[in-house]
Amino acid sequence: MRFEFGFNGPLWQKHNDLLFNRVYGQHITQNKKSLWFGVLFVLAGAFLMYNDQWLGAVVLTTGIFYFYTFWRYRKHYAAIKESLDASIVRISERFAANPNSIVWEFLPELFIYKDFRFTISIAWSELTTVEVIEDTLLMEFKEITATVFFLAEEEVGSENFAAILSFLETRKPSA
Repeated sequence: MRFEFGFNGPLWQKHNDLLFNRVYGQHITQNKKSLWFGVLFVLAGAFLMYNDQWLGAVVLTTGIFYFYTFWRYRKHYAAIKESLDASIVRISERFAANPNSIVWEFLPELFIYKDFRFTISIAWSELTTVEVIEDTLLMEFKEITATVFFLAEEEVGSENFAAILSFLETRKPSA
């Protein structure tokens, strides 16, 4: 199966948001827990110190540590998100300047991806992840650690998307 289509900026933004949320979603939830623990420990520590109990200083210090952990991760998250957003804008501009087609080809032994930047062929034995998130196919390969391939149903149509998923069922890595 071979599919050619043009670059769709908003859809590509959605793909990157899905990937970012997939990677950072669990960490953000964990970080919110640090904030709540920080609030609880600071309040408990302040209450204990108010009642002249030395343990309040330990509890208060623990709460401040939780706040610091929350702040540090939040700062890291903001820097990564800002870098990703800048990268998305830069790459979108490059795609807009090179309106060539994007090609996805599913051969019995290989997956082939081609755009104006590169052409890559990967054996199906390198496939590690096949996942559908919000009508978007995600494929990850062992060989290419820095690249995740996304394909939206609207890029190829419902019937073709179903055919691709059916094909990938035979190529999916065993758990």
